[in-house]
Order: sequence, then C-alpha cells, then structure tokens
Amino acid sequence: MAPSKTERKATEPIKTDKRDAKLIAKLFRNGDITPVHIPPVLDEAVRDLCRARTDASDDLARSKQRLNSFLLRTGFHYKGTTNWTAAHMRYLRELSMP
Repeated sequence: MAPSKTERKATEPIKTDKRDAKLIAKLFRNGDITPVHIPPVLDEAVRDLCRARTDASDDLARSKQRLNSFLLRTGFHYKGTTNWTAAHMRYLRELSMP
C-alpha cells in the first residue's frame, strides 16, 4: 500500500515513515488491505491490445457517424433501411459530390 494513499486526520502532524508503518501494520492486522499484483508482461500486452481494439472500434463508430451527419447536412438521404450494409456502401461509392 502506498503511504500517500493512507488516510490521516487533519489534526495529525506531518506524515512520517514510522507513522505510515504503524498504520499499514494496523490495517494489515484488521484485514483492510487489498492485495495487489503486477501483471506479467504477456497479460499487460493482451490488456494493451484490447484497449487498442476498443479505441479503434470507437474511432470507426465516430467516423461513420460524422460521415452520415455530413451527408444528411448536405442533402444526401439514403433510401435504404440500414446503413453500412453492402447496398449502403454501394450507394456511398456511387455518390457524386458537387
């Protein structure tokens, strides 16, 4: 547990290593400390890859929304029922912008 994360009363004097150690020992005895571990490199790499995939997916969704908004703003209305299908992609390819 990081000593900076320990709570102290406003009336307590400045924190010291000795006081921090006593507090940590007391918390440990009471079972109030949650164990932590540093994940292995492979686990961290998988976690990083998952974050990157989520970010890419979010970027794609935002880009699609921006394109649809732009087309609607400029008067291009897709008559189909669902966006981003093969038919919608064909519609987008065949658009001619002034």
